[in-house]
Amino acid sequence: WQRLHEYEGKVILLEFGTLWCDFCLTAAFYHEDITKKFSKKKFQWVTVMLENWKGEKPFYEELREFGIMYGMEEYPIWAGEKRLIKDKWPVHSVPTFFVINKNFKITAIVQGWDPELIIQELKRAGK
Repeated sequence: WQRLHEYEGKVILLEFGTLWCDFCLTAAFYHEDITKKFSKKKFQWVTVMLENWKGEKPFYEELREFGIMYGMEEYPIWAGEKRLIKDKWPVHSVPTFFVINKNFKITAIVQGWDPELIIQELKRAGK
């Protein structure tokens, strides 16, 4: 099991999405472009895929295929459940991105797909 704290000391982009959300898939499509802007030693993108409209958590194979399709095999993609995250992470829509600085403090929450704002907030968190 991986834990988010394993990336403490890096700027983290924590994304909550679903496999059926068009904007989540668009974010995945631009994953490589965004990650190239930041050093792998100082930046980590973590994706948490939530359950589908039937309430079913994604299977490992679905997440693996998603990672391969979007060139994200080297980045963590975790299965999550809304009921387990609701107290810690205020996710009201997908995708929702949390920018976490190297001191493990949330510096921004971006709801929806806004790559310019996400990049701006990541740069700000890295200062």
